[in-house]
Amino acid sequence: MSTFKINYDDVKVEEIMAKIKAKIKEKREEGVYDKLLEQILAEKYSGDPRDDLYTDLSAIRGLSMISFDYPYTSHRPLFGGFIILIKKIFRLLYKIALKPVYQKQESYNALVAKVLSNIVDRIHKLEKE
Repeated sequence: MSTFKINYDDVKVEEIMAKIKAKIKEKREEGVYDKLLEQILAEKYSGDPRDDLYTDLSAIRGLSMISFDYPYTSHRPLFGGFIILIKKIFRLLYKIALKPVYQKQESYNALVAKVLSNIVDRIHKLEKE
């Protein structure tokens, strides 16, 4: 099996980077990159924007799952136990009836979180260039 060798002396990194930066500048001037998006990112994420973006993405991923797990309460002292029992029964019925809807919503939420993560990664790569 033959191998090939890259001659690093022929690769002009600075020249390639200058071309990439010029292309990005050109696309910004053409309006390819949404100026409003850039403005929002510049205002909200001062300093290192990746820290805030990745923190927000983690929060989005955590919130993408729909949960019925919250405490049953009642402020009525006499009928409180009965009311809590009725709430548990209704919540169980809602879970059964709405399960397909919630599964679709969770899938959608997960997909949106994944797309946002990919966008952030691409922004990060563009910033490195």
